[in-house]
Amino acid sequence: MVKTWMESRVEGLEKELLDTRSPVSSWKSFKDEVLQRFKPSQESDGSEAPMVLKQEEIVMKYREQFKILSTLMVDALGKLIIGFFSNNLQVRHQGEVRMTRVSNLKQLVDLAHKVEERN
Repeated sequence: MVKTWMESRVEGLEKELLDTRSPVSSWKSFKDEVLQRFKPSQESDGSEAPMVLKQEEIVMKYREQFKILSTLMVDALGKLIIGFFSNNLQVRHQGEVRMTRVSNLKQLVDLAHKVEERN
């Protein structure tokens, strides 16, 4: 059977994709890759939302909306600080620290101390 030009292009692309993909080592890595691949392109952590909020009704309503949105900013700031801390650890400590999920800076600092003591 003679292949069409399109069929050979599809086969070539398929082979290229299969040769370059890395094996899935864990459910978490698979899930992270899928979420990263299919996340909305305009995904936001909410940190800019309070900057665009305008009072349109009574001050009490505006205050409630601002309070909700500012909570998102605090969460985003916490993630940013955790990122700064973990990214600037010595390389020999970064791997193990990044593999463990922490929810706040104190947990991250404690974990970094434990990793350092073990090494």
